[in-house]
Amino acid sequence: MAKENFEALINEGIAALIPVYEKDLGNTSIVILKNGKEIRENRTVKALISRMARHFGKDLTLIRKEYGRVIHRRNGVPLPLSSSYIMIPVKFREKPFSLNDGTLGYISFYEIEKVKEKDKKRSLILFRCGKEVEVYLSLSTVNSYLKDARLISKINEDKENKENKLKVIELLSELFSKSG
Repeated sequence: MAKENFEALINEGIAALIPVYEKDLGNTSIVILKNGKEIRENRTVKALISRMARHFGKDLTLIRKEYGRVIHRRNGVPLPLSSSYIMIPVKFREKPFSLNDGTLGYISFYEIEKVKEKDKKRSLILFRCGKEVEVYLSLSTVNSYLKDARLISKINEDKENKENKLKVIELLSELFSKSG
């Protein structure tokens, strides 16, 4: 899929990025959209999440470092890419097929409807669109990730509100300095 097409998917709304192994293609992905539509993507989840970050002008390394400090974790840090995207890394495969096949995919925090326990090691995530996916994380781990995502969402919202207020103050300051 071309870069422009993936940009269109981002704008349409992504609910999940899921790693899958295709016999002839190797490590590929399934993109679940907010409307429930599934799209096969020949790139890895890692490449797709990097593409999303670039789309929003974000540096994944800095995000992981900054918000990892807040939630006291180095791995599994939810990624606030925009006001409508907080992507949570979750384990979709028990173990990789080969060295470069990752187990992690990403789910959009704002698209999660409900989480249920499948067994002691796996959970089911139900999206607002009605789709359901299985992850290799216990229910308590998923709930911990959701709690962290809620905290990051609030911090990110406060940060954006502060930035917007500063922009308004700058505009008003400019306006008054020109009229005076």
